[in-house]
Amino acid sequence: MKQKFKRLICRIFGHKRYREVFAESYVAGYKHGIVKVRYNIFEHTFCERCGDYSYKLIAGGLSRAQMLHDGWFIEN
Repeated sequence: MKQKFKRLICRIFGHKRYREVFAESYVAGYKHGIVKVRYNIFEHTFCERCGDYSYKLIAGGLSRAQMLHDGWFIEN
């Protein structure tokens, strides 16, 4: 019952969404004994009230240098 009420509130007033962006590493291969590590960047958006969420790939196959160049890291 509570979940239905929360979904109704979200339909009327809109979702209370939070966005989380993170990088996930994977091994792309080996070349001359050196491991090639690449990163996929994902966006996870979810609603605090009703639990609605979406999960999508923003960028894939990036090296650490490419991520630094594109500004994916937090700066103080």
